[in-house]
Amino acid sequence: QYLDQQDEVFGNVDKSLRAFQSKVSHYLQPFEKLPDSAVQAFLQSVPSYGLTAAELLNILNIRPKSYCHLCTIVEESEERLSGKKLDSLLHLCQKHLTLEGEAVAPAGLPLEGLQDALRLLLRR
Repeated sequence: QYLDQQDEVFGNVDKSLRAFQSKVSHYLQPFEKLPDSAVQAFLQSVPSYGLTAAELLNILNIRPKSYCHLCTIVEESEERLSGKKLDSLLHLCQKHLTLEGEAVAPAGLPLEGLQDALRLLLRR
């Protein structure tokens, strides 16, 4: 709808620009659906994690649903955050940034338990 309105105002837009606009618009749609109150609540609950502005922006854009997603966003996550802190941060992401009807990774084994299990396997 928005792109059609642009055509009416500015005339026909280059096809490559239109494709780019469409992709960007599609990418931003989930973020538009997040209530401001959810974003504010999330941002107010994470100062103790020491996340950078870039990491916070990526978390808001990507809205991680699993440990893998979260660990790819937070640089040097293993050194900076304990397993319990990562568990807690993922819980906050799921609590505040998950849209209604979106799938969430099952809780399963806490990250601390997973790290311990991997250490035992590597010792063998």
